[in-house]
Amino acid sequence: MFPPQNCSIDPGKTQDDYVYFVQAVCKSDEIDLFLLGKYYLDKETVAFIVVLIDVGISFLLFFLFQYLRAMQLQTNYEITESIVQAQDFAVEIRNLPDHENVRQLKAVMWHWLEQVNEKDRLRANNPINDTLDENQDTVMSIQFGLNDYGRLKYMLEMADMLKEKKRCENILKEDQGQNQAIKTKYTAEIDNL
Repeated sequence: MFPPQNCSIDPGKTQDDYVYFVQAVCKSDEIDLFLLGKYYLDKETVAFIVVLIDVGISFLLFFLFQYLRAMQLQTNYEITESIVQAQDFAVEIRNLPDHENVRQLKAVMWHWLEQVNEKDRLRANNPINDTLDENQDTVMSIQFGLNDYGRLKYMLEMADMLKEKKRCENILKEDQGQNQAIKTKYTAEIDNL
């Protein structure tokens, strides 16, 4: 309820029954810098500083994006034009003979490569103490790369079959021979795998 215009109180009403609206205009022309009460800046100066900071951030982001673009172009060039391959840091031997056992082939190759290295006339010295390097004829590792995707497909199928066998074995284990039909069915599935 609003009071009458002359701010008098109607009979039978109390002061709490009325709502008064008060409006005050803030006319602060200065802003307390750091809220210490020592440094004041007028509104125009604060607005100018905020605009300068925004422009500075915009330029910084522009130059950072240009730098990022240059780095991306350089990385793209390194990836597409100068691809690092195994040939760059390892000896790659192609057209290996057919073999039954990979471990046996690896042992034969290891022995053969060390023999070839021993026959090499160029000898390397250890740069620390200028002595003959005792490991220069040693083969550190032989790794066969995957180049037969047909075999990979075969191995994936074998993994699926092993998972299926494990599933059937778990069902038989849970049944514990109580249901003859389940035992017959899953034993036959295991035998067919």
